Amino acid sequence: MIFDERMTEVDLFLAERRRRSDERLAAVKNALLREIPEAERVELLGHHTCIYAVGSGGRGELSRYSDLDLFLVKQGSPRRVDEIRLQSAVIRALRSEGFEDPSNDASFLKLHAAEHLIERLGEPSDDTENTFTVRMLLLLESRPLLGDLAHERLAKKALDAYWKNVEAHREDYLPIVFFNDIIRYWRMMLLNYESKTADKQRRVERMFAAGPSPERTRAELDLEADKNLRSYKLRFSRCLLCYSSVAYLMAEAYRTQTEQKRAHVTREVVDHMVMLPPMDRLREAIDKAKTAPGVTEIGRELTALYAQFLRDTDRSKNELHAIFVSRRDRKPLFNAAKEFGEKMYDFIMALGHNNPMFRYLVV
Repeated sequence: MIFDERMTEVDLFLAERRRRSDERLAAVKNALLREIPEAERVELLGHHTCIYAVGSGGRGELSRYSDLDLFLVKQGSPRRVDEIRLQSAVIRALRSEGFEDPSNDASFLKLHAAEHLIERLGEPSDDTENTFTVRMLLLLESRPLLGDLAHERLAKKALDAYWKNVEAHREDYLPIVFFNDIIRYWRMMLLNYESKTADKQRRVERMFAAGPSPERTRAELDLEADKNLRSYKLRFSRCLLCYSSVAYLMAEAYRTQTEQKRAHVTREVVDHMVMLPPMDRLREAIDKAKTAPGVTEIGRELTALYAQFLRDTDRSKNELHAIFVSRRDRKPLFNAAKEFGEKMYDFIMALGHNNPMFRYLVV
């Protein structure tokens, strides 16, 4: 983002957050280059393998307290020995830059085969093998650290799997399958939140089956804080991730229908969209549909609420847990999260008037 005198305080805050996030990602990239000797890069990376960030790193929102989640994907059949070498380099690079080790004991830090992300689309194994999540994060929230060309090719191939029946709709194509998968991903995250919460509760109950104790009380308070914090982040960052994409596609349909009397979303437009961080996606959606009543004003309110969310979560994990275990302290934050959800609904409704994409949110 270019700084100029027309930028608001919110714009300046978001630009500064992006700048600091970019600096931290650049440092990790340099650390990875140190950990993967130049003589081994053609073999391990070449034009076939990419390492990309998701989460707050992919969104350009890393704070000083953020973890960094990285994914490894290779075009072709991954070798276990290459996976181990890359995993080792990633862990050492993260540690050298002050990040924690990958979450869940690095169980998600595996070298995925690019073909699986595409070939399993719609199959039962797409969910059970976690390829659906990896594919959606690739398309909605990824930022390459190494292997930019491989990352770009991977994103294009993933979109190829969604791009069907375009020959029959050369002038009025709408990417409905992709649109529906974005919505499915949002709903899956809601279900996963409930499942993870229930699983953690069962573990506490099994651990302290003997009955009440000070240790059980502490564990239950930690569980309460964790549940509330995950819910809060779901209502902001995960909502923005999915619905900035929904809004972008609807805004493009609105723009083309307004200008050409026929809604049409081209592949080039979607290729561009998946390379944008969610906040940039939201900004471009606002600009595309700025003539729609209410879009600019609601978009500005969404942006301000999200900036405040980033300020409120710029704390250590201990500080955040202390806030979210307290009903009094977390109440204003959840009120803001509710407002963000309501504004996002208003935004989608403003984009939806006479918009052919809107129907596919419902049926």
